[in-house]
Amino acid sequence: MRRWGLFVVTCASCEKPLMTTPLIGAVEIRLFEDHLRSCSQHDPLPESPTLREVMRRVRVRIADPA
Repeated sequence: MRRWGLFVVTCASCEKPLMTTPLIGAVEIRLFEDHLRSCSQHDPLPESPTLREVMRRVRVRIADPA
């Protein structure tokens, strides 16, 4: 049986870890947007970005099992 793990999300620009979460939903996307607006000066986020525009600026991986 597959067990779902945690996702580790980092900023693609500054490589700062943004969060470790079992779910990426609207609340998490809003937090990514907030960070990206303060971080990505060379590639600014549009006023109303699409999910694609947000997700191309972050890196998501599965956390190593403990």
